[in-house]
Amino acid sequence: MRKTLAVVISLILALAAVGALAEAAAGTNNTTYNFGDFNLMYPEDDKLDLGEKTEGGVYFTLFSTATSEANFTNNLNCIWSSAYNDIKQVKPQDLLDYTVNAFSDQAATQGLIATNVQGIQADLLQLGGLDAVVLAYSYDADYSKLGYDLQASLTCLSACVSDPDFGTYTFSITSGNEAGVTELTAVLDSITWNR
Repeated sequence: MRKTLAVVISLILALAAVGALAEAAAGTNNTTYNFGDFNLMYPEDDKLDLGEKTEGGVYFTLFSTATSEANFTNNLNCIWSSAYNDIKQVKPQDLLDYTVNAFSDQAATQGLIATNVQGIQADLLQLGGLDAVVLAYSYDADYSKLGYDLQASLTCLSACVSDPDFGTYTFSITSGNEAGVTELTAVLDSITWNR
C-alpha cells in the first residue's frame, strides 16, 4: 500500500508538469474524443461509456481494459455541473479533509461499505492549462451489500476544474492497482480545452 501511495503522490505532482504524462500516453493505438468543452485522448482498447451531459449526472465513464484485474475495473469518470466556482478560493487540504471524513457515510447511501479512508494529497494544479483542485485518497471497499462478493483496496484521484464559460467538471479516477492509476492519470493529463 505504501508503494501505491508513493506512486499516487508522484502522479499528482506530475499533473503539474505540462504534457509529461500525456506524452507517455501518446503512443500508438490512442483515440481522441471531443466532449464539446474539451478533448480527451485515451487508449483505443479502453471502453468509453458515454452518458448525457446533465446537471450532476455522470457524463462519461472510461474503463481501462489493459490495467484492470478480475476483481475490479479501473475507471475514469466525469460529472458536470453548470455552476461556476472560483477554484483559487478553494483550500485543497480542507476539501480533502471533508472528503475523507464524509466518504464512508456517502458511500453507504449507495450500498458500498468503505473503511480505512485515508487522505493522500491535496493540491491546486493545472489541468490542460486551467486551475484544478486535485485530491488523492484511498479506501477499502466491500461490495457485499450490493450483491457482489468483492472486496478491494482502491485508490482515487479527483480533479475539479471550473470556468465561467462551461461550469464545473469533476474527473475521478478509481483504481485497484498502480498500473490503472498511471494509465488513467496520463489520460486525464491529455485533456485540452476547447476555448
